[in-house]
Amino acid sequence: DAANRPISSGTLDTATNSGATRNYTNGILASQTAFGPGGATTTTYNADGTVSGATTVNSDNTGRSVRYDASVNTIYKTSTDAAGAVTITTIDPATRVEATQYPDGTLSTKTADGYGYSSVSTMRPDGTMEIVTDYYGTVTAATSRADGSGTVTTTGQDGVVTYAATTNPDGSGGTVSYNPDGSGTTTSYGADGSNTITGFNGDGSLARVVTTGADGALNIANYGANNAISSTAVSYADGSGLTTTYYASGAPQEQWFTNADGTGSHTTYGADGATGSFEVNNADGSGSTGGYNAGGGSYAAVRNADGSRNQT
Repeated sequence: DAANRPISSGTLDTATNSGATRNYTNGILASQTAFGPGGATTTTYNADGTVSGATTVNSDNTGRSVRYDASVNTIYKTSTDAAGAVTITTIDPATRVEATQYPDGTLSTKTADGYGYSSVSTMRPDGTMEIVTDYYGTVTAATSRADGSGTVTTTGQDGVVTYAATTNPDGSGGTVSYNPDGSGTTTSYGADGSNTITGFNGDGSLARVVTTGADGALNIANYGANNAISSTAVSYADGSGLTTTYYASGAPQEQWFTNADGTGSHTTYGADGATGSFEVNNADGSGSTGGYNAGGGSYAAVRNADGSRNQT
């Protein structure tokens, strides 16, 4: 009967100063404590014999505790360091969302679907927010700080970085993205609104560089093999511009210049650098065409505004 049921029992090894005690409720084990020179661990039980929790206190004053739900899923745990600072984690039984409060005030929240997706958000006392998302092996880590700066990095399943971005407190920053073949794009932007976009090939050579100035001027440079420039285009805020193509040697091949009023000129250059031709168009309808040859000679035809022509 109940009078004969044990309330507690225990063992002690005096040689090692270790042992265990057990407490019962109505003859059913309610808790037991195992102790030794290093500390003690107390485990509590439900009436059906399942574990409801455990607490460990070590001789150096560190410790930990854990509580379980009816299905023995962890729902609460703590960790204590030697100074007595406690880290507390609560776990929602339904969603399994973990919220951890650290001694310095940092709060971390973790979610996971159990199939390969997880996300950890961390808010630090200085206002820094960190979010790390693992989307089935592709990991994105983002950090934003109170001063407006931040970083974002994405790493693929193979561990290779595919995207990175940096933002500075003044609004400047940059990005870099990579394709599977190693090619990619970098972007740098200034606080004044200027920016440079650089495209590169899989071997690291340049493909294209596009620069926009704070004044709206646009400069485009295209590259061929061996980083040799193949063409450039400059467009200024007033509507004027210059486009140039180049030989493989880097020497100019053709140039088109446009003025803000729509007038302009077109010049071609021979591969030898000594021959070429030109055409000029003015706002009043006048203009000229001409060229020069390897021997140093030149020729020109002038078109007047009234349609008449002069040959030289």
